[in-house]
Amino acid sequence: MPRVHGRKERKIIILNEYNQPVGPTIEVIKELGSFLSTLARSGTFCPLNVFNWRKLDTKDDMWKYIKETYDIPDEAKPWVFESVCSAWRKYKSQFKTTHFTTYENDELRMENRPVDIPKSHFKDLLKYWNSDPHKKISETNTKNRNKLKCSHTAGRTPFALICEAEMERIQSTQESEDGSHSDDAFASVMGPEYPGRVRLYGRGVTKTVLKGEKGSLGSSDERMQQKMEKIEEKMQQRMHEKLNEQKDAMEQNITMNVITRLQRLNPDLQLDPYMLRFSAHSPVEASYAQKILVQLNSRPSAGSNNQGQYAPNVIHLLLFLLLFLPCLGFFFGSRQRGYEMPCFPFSLGSPYGCIIMSLYSYIDIYIICLLSLL
Repeated sequence: MPRVHGRKERKIIILNEYNQPVGPTIEVIKELGSFLSTLARSGTFCPLNVFNWRKLDTKDDMWKYIKETYDIPDEAKPWVFESVCSAWRKYKSQFKTTHFTTYENDELRMENRPVDIPKSHFKDLLKYWNSDPHKKISETNTKNRNKLKCSHTAGRTPFALICEAEMERIQSTQESEDGSHSDDAFASVMGPEYPGRVRLYGRGVTKTVLKGEKGSLGSSDERMQQKMEKIEEKMQQRMHEKLNEQKDAMEQNITMNVITRLQRLNPDLQLDPYMLRFSAHSPVEASYAQKILVQLNSRPSAGSNNQGQYAPNVIHLLLFLLLFLPCLGFFFGSRQRGYEMPCFPFSLGSPYGCIIMSLYSYIDIYIICLLSLL
């Protein structure tokens, strides 16, 4: 589990119609279950000196930590906390058997206290386990546990995955002609369901949820198609984010390279990197302007006087290309494709669009003229 806690990549979790994790693979779901069990044994999130799950005040921090490790929808939050609560209670039961019931008195128990359990927490546990209310609750729970007929024998595989596999194998043939389900036969043998968890459905499923969802369930093929579409959508979103990051890094590198070359030609020149990045609408245009600068920079100079006049002309020409050519390229490209500017209430191909883009060009020329006077 250390590799899971230290992992930076978030694994995607897919839910079924009951908001239970069922994918993308069985290995990921088993890993999620083991990960939640480690949180239940953590003294930071689930301290042992808290004796009621409802009074635990670290649930929000626990959910944030889970979201940092897995890309899990918020609808799975009840299932997650029910799983952690079950693992927490199981851990406390095993801990009590090993470090409380085994020894006769508290002195021996304190001497054999685990190193990873704080001394104050362990004292609170001993005080709670020796109290009369806890002894009464423990006796009642022991009697109820002895009445259990069918125990969980699936190991780390959740019931949700088992039901999903059976649904795909049997399809919808369990429904009879009058519309009744096989749940009626199960209830007639095993007895009615009680409030809380519904048998054979796993954690997070109640009678209310089951009653509301039965009428809206699709086939297993449709549900699998929906899951695959969700995975594909999330993968495309991540791919777009990575491409945008690479594009921004490329634009920044090209801009800084252009500024460095301009300052070599004219050390007194002051340029704003954000202005150049705004003028270059794409890395292709910026790289094209950079090529022009390299070509102009490689030309031989006629003399010392001409060289002093040549550098400002190169700077003015480059600024003109960076400001004016992207404008024209975007204008004619938009007219061919039929695009519209989101900030204008009309099409670029309309007369108003031509007027606005012409004014934009005149403003660029005016800026170049002002720069030539510097």
